[in-house]
Amino acid sequence: MEGVCWPADYDMRAFLRDIQSGLYFSGRGKWTPNLDRALNFKLINRAVSHVEKAGLRGVELVVISGDAPHLTALPVGILHPLAHPLDKWHD
Repeated sequence: MEGVCWPADYDMRAFLRDIQSGLYFSGRGKWTPNLDRALNFKLINRAVSHVEKAGLRGVELVVISGDAPHLTALPVGILHPLAHPLDKWHD
């Protein structure tokens, strides 16, 4: 992002998780229950791009930033903005 300076030790990890099974994407069409074996996209836009290119559905984006002790999962609609036009989100 322009104008944003992240600390040198800033660590962000971005993963894809299947909503129904809870498994994490590990690459090459494979899934794992172990977050340590999941593919780290490092950036949110890389994960979203993969979802779009691979045509994945029923997944959520899981983000871990810094030393956060918990995972943050983002709604599926964020990964598929064309399926949810902006006029549905605003007045």
